[in-house]
Amino acid sequence: MDCYRRPLLGESHNYPAVLPSFALHLVDFNSPDLGGEPDGVARLPELLSKNGFIIRSGRPHVFCLRPNDYMWQWPATFIEIYLPRLIQMGRIDQEFADKVRADLVSAEKDRNALMLTPLVLEIVAERMA
Repeated sequence: MDCYRRPLLGESHNYPAVLPSFALHLVDFNSPDLGGEPDGVARLPELLSKNGFIIRSGRPHVFCLRPNDYMWQWPATFIEIYLPRLIQMGRIDQEFADKVRADLVSAEKDRNALMLTPLVLEIVAERMA
């Protein structure tokens, strides 16, 4: 399956969705000057080590989802939850939020739609005795 044919989150030349623009607003939302941590996982190895853990493995995960996949709910719910927050912060307006919602609804009705999730890092660590 070609997961890059029509992504919702990411660069695409054949899908004029507003969702990639939404993703850019999330980068701003997670900036340290707003109290966020854009790359919180970067500190985990140090924190685990300082608290008596040893890392056994680390694996990156990016998922390519279709609307009928149960996991589609993860980014879809995230989008719906953070739209009001971004409006409240003055980062987007209601018109933009409505466009994001409309793109998501349209994608959910398209059986060929694909959405790439954000990168997730799985870390397996063990507490040393």
